[in-house]
Amino acid sequence: MVRIESVFTDTALEFVTRPGKVADFLEHPERLAPASQALAAYLAQLEVEGFATRAQGGVNIAWEDLYRLLDHPDHASSIPLFALPPPCEFRPALSSQKALSDADFGIFLDGWRTPAGAPLRGRVERLGATIRIGTEARLLSEAGWRLLEAVRAFARLPVGEKTPERNFREWGRIRALARQAGARLDNFLEKTLVLTPETLQLKLHREEVAGMAVVEVKPTFADAPDNWLHALDQGDAVLARYDLNAANGGIVHVVVEPAVRRVLEQIKRMPQRRAVGAHAAAFLHNPYALLGEEAASVIPPEAFEMARSEAGLAFPDSWAKVRPLITTEMVYDLSGYAPRVEGIGVAKPVYSPYIVRSSGIVWLPDNVEVGIAFKPLGSDQTVLLPFSKEEQAAFGKALVQAEASGQDKMYWPGLPTPISLAEAKSLKLDVDLALKEIGAGDWKDGPPKKPAVKPDQPKGHAPTLLIPHNIETLGYSEEQRRAALAVAPREADLPASLTDELLEHQKIGVAWLQHLWRHSPGYARGGLLADDMGLGKTLQLLAFLAQAFADTPDLPPALVVAPVALLDNWQKEIERFFAPGTFRVLTLYDRELKARRVSREEIDQQLQDERLTRFLRPDWRGNAQLVLTTYETLRDYEFSLAREAWSVMVCDEAQKIKSPAALVTQAAKAMNARFKIAATGTPVENSLTDLWCLFDFIQPGLLGALNEFGRKYKRPIEARTDKERAALEELQNLFAPQLLRRTKDEVVKLPPKTEDPDCRSLPISSTQHRLYAEALAAHRAKIAACDSKKVGQAMLGMLHHLRVLCAHPVPMGQVADTSQPLPVALAASPKLAWLMTTLDNIMGRDEKAIVFTELRDIQRVLQHYIGEHLGVRPVIVNGDTHTRPDKDASRQRLIDAFQAKPGFGVIILSTQAVGFGLNIQAANHVIHYTRPWNPAKEDQATDRAYRIGQDKAVTVYYPTVQAHDYVTFEQRLDELLSSKRELAAKTWLNGADEIQVAEFGNLAADEGLAAFPNRPVGEEELRGINGYALESLCALLWDKQGFHTHQTPKSGDGGVDVVAWKDDEGFLIQCKASSQQGQALGWEAVKDVSAGARAYMTKYPDVHFRRVAITNQYFNETARKQASVLMVELIERDELLALLNRHPIQLQEFLLAVA
Repeated sequence: MVRIESVFTDTALEFVTRPGKVADFLEHPERLAPASQALAAYLAQLEVEGFATRAQGGVNIAWEDLYRLLDHPDHASSIPLFALPPPCEFRPALSSQKALSDADFGIFLDGWRTPAGAPLRGRVERLGATIRIGTEARLLSEAGWRLLEAVRAFARLPVGEKTPERNFREWGRIRALARQAGARLDNFLEKTLVLTPETLQLKLHREEVAGMAVVEVKPTFADAPDNWLHALDQGDAVLARYDLNAANGGIVHVVVEPAVRRVLEQIKRMPQRRAVGAHAAAFLHNPYALLGEEAASVIPPEAFEMARSEAGLAFPDSWAKVRPLITTEMVYDLSGYAPRVEGIGVAKPVYSPYIVRSSGIVWLPDNVEVGIAFKPLGSDQTVLLPFSKEEQAAFGKALVQAEASGQDKMYWPGLPTPISLAEAKSLKLDVDLALKEIGAGDWKDGPPKKPAVKPDQPKGHAPTLLIPHNIETLGYSEEQRRAALAVAPREADLPASLTDELLEHQKIGVAWLQHLWRHSPGYARGGLLADDMGLGKTLQLLAFLAQAFADTPDLPPALVVAPVALLDNWQKEIERFFAPGTFRVLTLYDRELKARRVSREEIDQQLQDERLTRFLRPDWRGNAQLVLTTYETLRDYEFSLAREAWSVMVCDEAQKIKSPAALVTQAAKAMNARFKIAATGTPVENSLTDLWCLFDFIQPGLLGALNEFGRKYKRPIEARTDKERAALEELQNLFAPQLLRRTKDEVVKLPPKTEDPDCRSLPISSTQHRLYAEALAAHRAKIAACDSKKVGQAMLGMLHHLRVLCAHPVPMGQVADTSQPLPVALAASPKLAWLMTTLDNIMGRDEKAIVFTELRDIQRVLQHYIGEHLGVRPVIVNGDTHTRPDKDASRQRLIDAFQAKPGFGVIILSTQAVGFGLNIQAANHVIHYTRPWNPAKEDQATDRAYRIGQDKAVTVYYPTVQAHDYVTFEQRLDELLSSKRELAAKTWLNGADEIQVAEFGNLAADEGLAAFPNRPVGEEELRGINGYALESLCALLWDKQGFHTHQTPKSGDGGVDVVAWKDDEGFLIQCKASSQQGQALGWEAVKDVSAGARAYMTKYPDVHFRRVAITNQYFNETARKQASVLMVELIERDELLALLNRHPIQLQEFLLAVA
């Protein structure tokens, strides 16, 4: 029979058949030899996902894509199908000729070395990512392949292009790859150290200077020499190359890539690399809008968020400062507000002069700086506007002109509101008198710390936007708000352009949105639409928007932000349910985005000096009425999007903005919209912080500050006292008017949905029983032998293997075997046998089924045997929510074809493929062949079939393999998912937590085998415990005593490692570990917790904190004396052991906590 063979080429791993074409067999692998059928099925999957392409009768996987697959955990069990050569253990050797400054400088491969360093004998031939030594092939590491590709590309450069600059840059890149590949270098290359950083790491340091926030920015990179920042700070420009002295006496050449250079230039424009005041806030809020187009690739967003967090700049008190400072920039230009904003008035800002000495110790006219001081709207921080001699003269002329033209106020650049002529005269008079006194030597030394307030100006009233109420600062009566919103919404006004009838609950949803809209912005700034998945949130939102535009044709545009995969869904809903022309839609993404961007050359120099370089064209929106865009675009172009006055802003799948510190969350909150809507079926996923963050978007300030919110409110399953439960009821009453949540059970008359109970007790086969015991024994040995830091990873590996074994009997280290005859496979796999019987029944009823599993090797097993048994080969659809629209469209075409085909059908899906916007109502049988670890994700998968439009009774199956003598992995997973689903069903405020590794318990097989020794933590663990593990142990100890606990980050903890609290009682704990038995430690822990306590006591004034220093050894006499003076409690080894005896912690709990 025909087999698939692999061929190594220079560019790809190619699969061919002789005779015939591989492509002819992808849809019909049963025509191939049994050994090739699984490979054909896998290649078909890879083609759909974009990893493989057809070419000249074969199927090619580019070497780059092969390494992506090798690095992807989802493909790990499938890679053996390729029958790749073993990894190459040999190291390439590189030699050079001439110097870097020479045009004929060269780098070439000079043989191979064995692991011992000896030259490899014999002829070595390379083909792409493989080498052949005689008859034996080896697969290069990715770094090794990239290294040899780079060396070859450099060798092929024309001599005319080998300038010294190019040589330095290329050698820097090659050197980095050579280090990764472990290559041997000749003497010249070894000593010629060239670094070519392509990304930067930012280190941030914040301090207060004269009441203003100052953030120092330290750009560095991997292997940066100690004197890098000093060199960068020299001169006015960023050099293309720095030649720095190394610590060993050599020279380090740092070649700065163009993209990195442009980012460094923006940072260098900051005086002494420091961002001050509003610029500091803007930089911390979103550096990408300030640093330019390249910044996102040079400084990855995740890395910046980590740097901000490590610097202690990602905490609630920082957020509170950042967001108002960003919105202050909008204050300076009233055109940035929606039409409802009349101006800034009533209680105007108080302007006063400030005079500071710029140099010397004597007040002289030539060494003073003059400015105007004021407090911006919504901020307690004083802003200082420079007022030079030239500006003072221009101010005087403007004042005379305004007075001559009969005006009663004048505008001055930089001031947020017009200034009255009387106030302007007073201001100028104060400045003139001050300068006169300085000239006469009568000025008193030492300027005032705060600007003086004129006695004849209004006091005590915060400046406000001239709208009905100052929602941002909650300057309205809560009773009035509740009274206004408590009135029952009237019947929905539905748009005439709607071409279909809404369901009753959808009409109610539209009416609710319109009710809040009518009370905006005074009493409601938005709402949280939290309907269950499948109830038509998108349709309700579109109906609301269509009617709003119909009522007010010149209404400002609306903005919808959604995950990439949902943009197409919004377009389809518009086309399906509304008459043509209802909306003028712009999808601001991909090509449409590129066409509307402003190039750097088109930005005037003043804006570039302000470090604002990421903009859309002034006319970018055209006449679009409804703008659809992605969260990433919102983040990257927040300055342009924030300048638009939006009538309505919708965040679809709003769990994307549930993290307060995320840049995309802050960008969403900075938008200028009259009415904001968050739409999500899971308003609480993990904690009530999710809910706080969504309300901070739709109604800022309603739920207070995050730190106070987190302390006061707990999820129902976390509320441990009557006080906490009462607070929760208060919270629900607070947000109730602006949150609408309905479940399918409450509002839709769908056909019944039932669970099949019989499949939950499938007896394990003897083959599986044997393999299960062998696997558990092997993993237990591995866990016992590995370092404590790797226990979590080893445990995950074990659970994954047990998960696969329950699904199908696959021995350790092997690929699922589809060459077995069907009867043999059915005998060994009870779940597979059950599936075939179930599908037979479904086929007899002429209905359709979805089979969910994320395991790719199991997907192919099912595809093969279903095809063999039923003669219908199901398609496999994988993917996730971060897909390109074209790949998402190809998956949708497969699903559309499945739905359109009449009669029986079966499709295999990954739960990752149904993250957003996928509807498969043609199927009414949902089989969860393997199961995710989060009940919400599992229910989301089920709801792709059980939603509006389903007209058949739906049956859900959870096939579970059981053993008679122990609890299997699947049994335990089923129990955990059921338990978490039950908790979530009691109230949506509980959310649906993902199962943690520790919750699986001490999984056991027969003969007493278990994953962990079943004993509590004791002296053995304390003896060699490290610092982080001791912190984790203490967090567990206080949790056992009924406290809420928080383990602070490893860096930037402020002297406190663990915070524990319960009502008004709390502990601040600092841990010090030592492996030296009996050692008496000094008072460092005492000093740290004493210094760090102040911040927590200030933040939580109602909590009485006890300060504690803990060690696994002992403290010396100095520590005891200092602890007594500073009122710090000491817990040493013996007392720690006593605590462990009173509150036992199982070894498994501890190991997984530190993993």
